Amino acid sequence: GSSVTDLDLVIGHSPGLMHSAHGYPLERFLASSNLTDPDTFSAEPLPESELAPHRCDVSYVGHASGTPQALAAEIASQAPDAFHKCLLKFIQLARPRFEANGWLSFADRMELALQAERESGHPPLAPALRRRILLPAIDRLFDRIVRHQTLEWAGNWARSRGRVLRIYGRGWERHPTLARFAAGEIANGRPLRAVYQASAVSLQVTGYSSLHQRLLDGLCSGALMITRFNPFDFLRQPHAVVQSFMQESHIETLSALFALAKSQPQLANA
Repeated sequence: GSSVTDLDLVIGHSPGLMHSAHGYPLERFLASSNLTDPDTFSAEPLPESELAPHRCDVSYVGHASGTPQALAAEIASQAPDAFHKCLLKFIQLARPRFEANGWLSFADRMELALQAERESGHPPLAPALRRRILLPAIDRLFDRIVRHQTLEWAGNWARSRGRVLRIYGRGWERHPTLARFAAGEIANGRPLRAVYQASAVSLQVTGYSSLHQRLLDGLCSGALMITRFNPFDFLRQPHAVVQSFMQESHIETLSALFALAKSQPQLANA
């Protein structure tokens, strides 16, 4: 973020998040959906000499190799010790519920964040500060928990079935349980395309949503992409219904939509 100058233009998603979390200047940021390049990530098969080093049953590409506990320490490195304890308490509370329920909704994460805040002895946070500091950290930790649990599943499957799992990215060789599957870093572009084409299956897993640049890169490369069920992938459909209704009814604000719902009982329960 700090390297962006007045002569640069950044195109990507979530400019507000990128500005607040990483210092990207908003005036040099053009918002867009996730993108890929169908020329760089073409489905045309690459030569076997480029594919052979990456042949495997399952591959995963991502740098998020630090454990949730390591990420908590990284996030809290410049914060008071109480904040670090709060993040560790969240991990302790979140894992068993996540494993039992298969997912944690935003409401679940909020509940556990508040519980962690209380039980860790952290001084009560003002709502605005909690929203700006604690909740983004909680989301990052949940994303890390989702990724690592999924890769642990893949690792257990590979070990028990004698299959080949390759995990590409920075630092996986230091992971306490997944180091044996570390395949080193892979350059973007043609080398990454080779990984996708050489893998029988490629995983794309995040706690945010499955729609990601890497998912699109893999699909364009002709890969068989598998994602984990994520409720956030299905939020767009009900939002689209509301948006379509507002457009057809020439409603320009949410307050106007609520006013219409009050005047038409059949909409109130929709």
